[in-house]
Amino acid sequence: MAKLPLKSKKRALILLGAFLVLSIVFYISPIRWKLIGFIRNEEFYRNMPVSYWKNRIEADNRIKEMELWQKVSRLFEIQDHPFKISEDDEEAKVLLRTLIQDKDALMRRWAVAAIVDFKCPSPEEISILCEGAKDPDQNIQIDAIQKIAALGNKAKIAVPTLVGLLDNPLTNGEAAIALSKVDPKEAEAQGIRLPITDYIKLTDQLDERIDKKKGK
Repeated sequence: MAKLPLKSKKRALILLGAFLVLSIVFYISPIRWKLIGFIRNEEFYRNMPVSYWKNRIEADNRIKEMELWQKVSRLFEIQDHPFKISEDDEEAKVLLRTLIQDKDALMRRWAVAAIVDFKCPSPEEISILCEGAKDPDQNIQIDAIQKIAALGNKAKIAVPTLVGLLDNPLTNGEAAIALSKVDPKEAEAQGIRLPITDYIKLTDQLDERIDKKKGK
């Protein structure tokens, strides 16, 4: 078997080294994420595709869950700076709208949590909260409903969602309280006696409401 000349070996090693360097640079470069985004036809936020931001959110979550990191951060008073969006970032609505529809509960939870931190969400952001209020994950539901309640009559567009949730035994108590704050007249029209002072009596009222609708 013929041996490669020394020059050919050196050339091959140089080419291999260059290929490895380029592969590493491509892997850690934003170009990789942009290429993935274009191939998947993803929405872009801050010139980066949604998949890039999902990766950032997952990384932040992994760091938060690391027991060692929690101990070190408390010991040295290290401030955590996870990825966040500001309330006046109009472009962020595209990202939030995409994440609230994601299969991963972590992404949907993040979208709701981001809006929960807003002092005065826009109608579009309140509609994202409404989607969160109907989420299969009960924790996401409650977070979204409580934010809607905190907004009071500024969240009137959430009334149909809250009325629909009155038939859900898992979250109808939270939904009734939210409805009483967002639209008291509609709450009374739905058979909720105001003011709400006793949560147990409220749940009894809601159970009766569900039984009547079922024809019992």
